[in-house]
Amino acid sequence: MNDLDLVLTLALAVLIPLVVHACVVHRRLRRQGASLNRLTDVIIRLTREQVDTTARALRVERNLKGVGERQDSLESRAVSGQRIESAVRVARQGAANATLLKELGLSEAEASLLMRLHTIDNAEPKPPAMAGQAATLARMLAQPKAAAVNAS
Repeated sequence: MNDLDLVLTLALAVLIPLVVHACVVHRRLRRQGASLNRLTDVIIRLTREQVDTTARALRVERNLKGVGERQDSLESRAVSGQRIESAVRVARQGAANATLLKELGLSEAEASLLMRLHTIDNAEPKPPAMAGQAATLARMLAQPKAAAVNAS
């Protein structure tokens, strides 16, 4: 065996393990690359789901806010209705206009209207002030019809 054969044998002895090692590393890198691609796909899917979930949560929050506002409105109406019922009861008992204003928090127009509609003096129905004018108007409207019927 000459020196050249010895050098080639040593070179092969060094290169073969290096090539084998390079193949193993290459295979590992390919597997890791595939794993990285799968992880990237999972991250993308989770990010999309998070965006969808956030959008749904915002819609639910808006709906809840709307429900809360409607509930507040209904509660306000109920309180207002109870306040008016109390005012009607107090007016029927003969309370003064000032009582309705101060104790029940009604406006002057509300108190005045309740007093006119529900005080003991107004318990019995009275003909409206314009009842006579309405009757006259009705007679006037009926007269042309009678004249038209008589003409035919």
